[in-house]
Amino acid sequence: MGQPIEESEVRLTTPESASVATSGNGILVLLDTSGSMAEEDGSDRVKIDAAKTSLLEQAQALPLDTKLGLMTYPDSAPELPEGRCGVSREVLPVAKGSTQQLGTELVKLAAPNGDTPTGDALLSAAEYLEENGLRNVPILLVSDGESTCGETPVCDVAANLKTLGVSVQINTVGFDVSEQGEEELNCIADVSGGRYVNAKDSDELRAVLSSVSNAQLEMNVVHPSSSLPKQISDFPVEAEVSIIDENFGAGIDQPVKLILDEIDPASGKLRGIGQRIELGRLSPGQPVTRSFKVPTRNVSGESLYRVSAYAAGHEQVSTEFTIKFVDAPDFNGANLPEVLREFDNVMVLGDSYSSGEGAKSSDRPYFTDGSQHPDCHRTKNQYASWLYNQDMVDIIACSGAVTSNFSGIGQHGEKTQVKQLAQRIARGETPDLMLLTIGGNDINFSGIAKDCFAKQFFFGENVYEYCLASDKSGGPYAETLSLINKLDDSLAESLADVSDIFQDRDLPTPPILVLHYPKLFPANEGQAQRCSDKWVVQEANLGPSYENFSKVQGLLKTAVEDGVGQAQAKGIPAQLVIGSEESIPATHNSCTEDPWINPLVALKLFSPESLHPNRSGHQAMAVSVGQWAAQYQPNLEAKVVETEDPMSGWRDIFEDSIDSFEKLRPKKEVTIDMSEAPDSDVTIKLNHGPMTIKIIGGEPGGTSTIYLRSDPYVLGSVTFDENGEATLDASIPIDKLPAGDHTLISMGANSDGEYVVAKTPVQISKPVPVFFWVLAGCVVLAAAGILLLVRSLRRQRTDNA
Repeated sequence: MGQPIEESEVRLTTPESASVATSGNGILVLLDTSGSMAEEDGSDRVKIDAAKTSLLEQAQALPLDTKLGLMTYPDSAPELPEGRCGVSREVLPVAKGSTQQLGTELVKLAAPNGDTPTGDALLSAAEYLEENGLRNVPILLVSDGESTCGETPVCDVAANLKTLGVSVQINTVGFDVSEQGEEELNCIADVSGGRYVNAKDSDELRAVLSSVSNAQLEMNVVHPSSSLPKQISDFPVEAEVSIIDENFGAGIDQPVKLILDEIDPASGKLRGIGQRIELGRLSPGQPVTRSFKVPTRNVSGESLYRVSAYAAGHEQVSTEFTIKFVDAPDFNGANLPEVLREFDNVMVLGDSYSSGEGAKSSDRPYFTDGSQHPDCHRTKNQYASWLYNQDMVDIIACSGAVTSNFSGIGQHGEKTQVKQLAQRIARGETPDLMLLTIGGNDINFSGIAKDCFAKQFFFGENVYEYCLASDKSGGPYAETLSLINKLDDSLAESLADVSDIFQDRDLPTPPILVLHYPKLFPANEGQAQRCSDKWVVQEANLGPSYENFSKVQGLLKTAVEDGVGQAQAKGIPAQLVIGSEESIPATHNSCTEDPWINPLVALKLFSPESLHPNRSGHQAMAVSVGQWAAQYQPNLEAKVVETEDPMSGWRDIFEDSIDSFEKLRPKKEVTIDMSEAPDSDVTIKLNHGPMTIKIIGGEPGGTSTIYLRSDPYVLGSVTFDENGEATLDASIPIDKLPAGDHTLISMGANSDGEYVVAKTPVQISKPVPVFFWVLAGCVVLAAAGILLLVRSLRRQRTDNA
């Protein structure tokens, strides 16, 4: 090993140049002109002539403003620093316009002669760049052999440049080089962060110089898995295109085009006209992402797709993939994306869009296991049961559920959803994957949609102030916004309640997939659109009511996204199924002749099944989950969630004790009269814990959301019977709402069809101290112990007798 270079030895040995660039990218070519370059290469051409020709060809293909510099070595000098056997000579400065002068300068080069002082030449080149303020300008070293003079090994010279504060990338090209020379050039590139390529003859040199000096296209394509249901109308393909330009930084001086073609695998012929996206001129280091929506045309069998990116004068890059289209019922098991295949105990939580409301069929009817309420409308036609074998899917989701039904009080008198989950775990039925939809009933999503539909039909498309989704509806719209603004917190708390069940039992929380609600009907974007006249109530032009509802659904989507984000920040393995809101294709929304969402019809205007996905709709939702998993390859590992809750592990005991004592206390009954809206002047006194709310004066078949505010807390949702009445068993949680003055609200349509916000003032009393419940829990446990002891003694006496 030679001695390291001293800083005092570094000085500029090349002439000054008035045209030197002071900033910006470019490239400095360092060309070996030693005596060996006069020899012939593998194609019987003189090496120096081949190098000149290749350099000139590449320079002519570059943009005119490219900063190209040229230095050659060796070169004689009157006085050389001690220990250095040669220097490099500047032929062209790194400056704009130099490419036009390259041909003249190459002709004037002297014949090859002398040794190969590669180390000293690199030093001279680095000094030149440093002294002239040329930052981020790499060196392209072209040589046919190893260094033949200089005390310090060439690789050490390249490494020592960094210790002197000279940061330069060196790309090296070995031209018909020896094995030792190849090792040397490879080392130079490696220690400087560059790359080495080899060229055996003039033809390879031309190709190599093109690859290292010209900008190149790079593309990454994200596409669905190998199988998709043929019932879907389209699927997404995403392409990211970037420019790789290690040397000049000029990018590609031509517009880049992105193309997607569909090809018949058997014949190799194109199917129809491909899709084209103009990306324009791209800059290095700034990738551009674009998406295709690829129509399936309900094809059967396989189809080949090719995504390509190209620009004139540059090599095209392409990615091909094959999709096999299968019947939707077969989209499970082996056809699942690999990331979803490992699960065999799937649980579904949430509301009607997960229970399967509106999707029953003769072979998959609504069911109940005896402890579940029939009004939850559970069916194995729901989306998870199309992703997996239906025997692997356990449905806790219940029609009409709100976020508080996860841990506050169960829907339709059932246990809360997290308590049902706890029961499953106790029986050894621990889920390894959970899916859900929730939040729509918290804002009366279904009621808003039906209100906009019905008002559109009965009052005309221009009377959009009647639609609750419009800000012109006044109070109801403002209340809806307040509920949406609270929903992200409520959803995050519900997901945390689910995770607590696992962490209290020292179990990792399995992945929780949260779906969006599918779009029910198309947004009016200024074009004349009309619902199919097959569905009488919906036979109307799409006007502002639909557009306003779509905006509200967009706000709901954002709230769900934010809630999942809050849960993720707490370490909960919740995942948002991106794109699930688009699961129902526009060609099958509720306005079409073949809807995958149950339409509104005159005889079932307010049926709970209306505006819910049918069997085909749930199959499409299953497809959206599969597409998301294939496209995004999410991390679906169970996760141990850390907790700072001191009650962890004891929560169930205390909650059961509290529940036992609450059952001994009579439930408070409250009546809300929708016909007396907006306000009642009677203040009702309430306690924390269970209560029964009776709502009268509602629209038969309509829905209403019941909640408490100051800070909105949703107690539940109800559907009115034929008399316009409904009953809700609710609970006021001590940890959600403080004692004091609040307002009990029922928001929905009254018997006159008017959407109202019925308010009743309430006063919540101060809670019983916590130590009482602790003591009560101890008493319950002690009583249970005494009872067991008494039973044991009786058995002993009986046995002795």
